[in-house]
Amino acid sequence: MTIDVTFIEKFRARNPESLRRWEDACSALPLGVSSSFQYMDPYPIFIERAQGSRLFDADGHESIDFAMSHGSMLVGHAHPSIVRAVQEQVSRGTIYCHPTDIAVEVARELQRRYPIDGLVRFTNSGTESTMHALRVARAYTGREKIIKFEGNYHGAHDAVLISIMPRRGYLGRDDRPRSLPVSEGIPSAVIENTCVAAFNNLESVEYQFDRHLNEIGAVIVEPVIMNAGMVVPEPGFLEGLRDLCNRNGALLIFDEVKTGVKIAPGGAVQLYGVRPDIVCLSKAMGGGMPIGAFIGRREVMETISRFEVTHVGTYNGNPVCLAAARAALLEVLTDEAYARMEKLQKRLCEEHDRIAHDSGLEAHALRVGTVGALQMRAEPVRSYRDWVTLSPDLLQNYYLGMHNQGILVTQEQWIVSAQHSDEDIDRHLEAFRILAPHLASLQSGSPR
Repeated sequence: MTIDVTFIEKFRARNPESLRRWEDACSALPLGVSSSFQYMDPYPIFIERAQGSRLFDADGHESIDFAMSHGSMLVGHAHPSIVRAVQEQVSRGTIYCHPTDIAVEVARELQRRYPIDGLVRFTNSGTESTMHALRVARAYTGREKIIKFEGNYHGAHDAVLISIMPRRGYLGRDDRPRSLPVSEGIPSAVIENTCVAAFNNLESVEYQFDRHLNEIGAVIVEPVIMNAGMVVPEPGFLEGLRDLCNRNGALLIFDEVKTGVKIAPGGAVQLYGVRPDIVCLSKAMGGGMPIGAFIGRREVMETISRFEVTHVGTYNGNPVCLAAARAALLEVLTDEAYARMEKLQKRLCEEHDRIAHDSGLEAHALRVGTVGALQMRAEPVRSYRDWVTLSPDLLQNYYLGMHNQGILVTQEQWIVSAQHSDEDIDRHLEAFRILAPHLASLQSGSPR
């Protein structure tokens, strides 16, 4: 399969100004973007402003945003409560490097949502949250090695830039995955200390514990994989991880940067009822501001209190980001908001299934809370190894076909925010209704 040339032609015809700006940006920024995730083939779209569920780009298009900054904007764009909270705090100062009551207030709300008898430390990103959580875990256990899973993304620090999107043919055995760095510049010693297991495969985890007896300090996992489409844990998998960590003296870390606050008010901890030792958060908790947090069991976090572990950062817990987080958690993301978002997402996924079936497209929709995904195969995707068999060209055709109709999605999943409306859902479904027969013809290899 290849990318449909008509999709690319329409994309280019629709976005000439973005092309001009991107070509100019390439002289100042690698790939013309500030994060490699911002780059999309054939080139990225330049955005000028956002409001509610809409993005307004350099070519004058108003598009409905279901990507929502990789889920960061669960509150929607420029929500009045967030704007007001940030403006009020900016007028009182942007950073103090001293404690504030607002930090305690937000920490208390996170303790309520994540009742693991934990203490909270704030960070500035998901990358920082997982980086510091792993340092704490290694210090607490006195062990250097960790276990992560194929297809799980935990940020941009060396220890976890392993086996994020490994190529087929290089993966190794199902129960013994290889540790494959995603980037040059990662020391070999770091790679050796990051052991890899397969999601929904407890045998692969047990193998690493047995192979590195008394050397594994932590298991870090996306409780729902949000980096490779969307892969849910099978019954007993998270419970099995908890048991293996208990038996082997390792800590269990839930990376809830992409699931936390999104799939339930208390994320995967609430949804699946398994209590990790540390929870990592970012994205949705901050109302669009750069903030993160990690919550660890009290005795684990005491390593920071005793100055055994260093956790510092000038911008940690800065009041502007905390003001946005407080407004997001206490004013916007209420129980009523979750009920409404989940209702809209349920309709979106059910209608996607119906449209796919009627059009002959071999696909099904999957929903977890406010997050949905379209998987281009009949059977559920249970691991990265299943996901990597999907056609990347078909996913790219889906992205371009929706984008050309003013519906912005990623190739991974879509988000329903607190500011999406029934009309937004209608337009999303109408775009997919038009696109699905074309995808079905591409999937089957038959001419249109």
